[in-house]
Amino acid sequence: MKSRSPAAALVAAVLSATPVPPRTLPESAWGGDHAAVTATANGVHLEFDCAHGSIEGPVALDADGRFDVRGAYTKESPGPVRRDVSSGEAARYVGRIDGNAMALSIVLVGSGETVGGYTLQKDRLPRVHKCQ
Repeated sequence: MKSRSPAAALVAAVLSATPVPPRTLPESAWGGDHAAVTATANGVHLEFDCAHGSIEGPVALDADGRFDVRGAYTKESPGPVRRDVSSGEAARYVGRIDGNAMALSIVLVGSGETVGGYTLQKDRLPRVHKCQ
């Protein structure tokens, strides 16, 4: 059995001690029935039938591609938006990325209500129907 050279042992030790940066949702667009997700370096914008949402900053993914992040969720209604209308409510965006597929649901923090159960595909055009 061969032993490793001192240089190879040093490289292995350094690599094992170097923390791996967290995986994050890459800048991309995802679409599905009733939902659209646009991820940028600054955060995520989401569009739904009669609603929209936002997430500040990057979305960290665990080793299995799961995420659970806080953001805002705003229900919409037909017609013009009044200035005094709420900017939304606190929400948790929970999901998983598996290759080019994303599963997504929203949990409203105040009520615990779960909204949706969306399946999206990377680079697919969404089918979202805004309130009229």
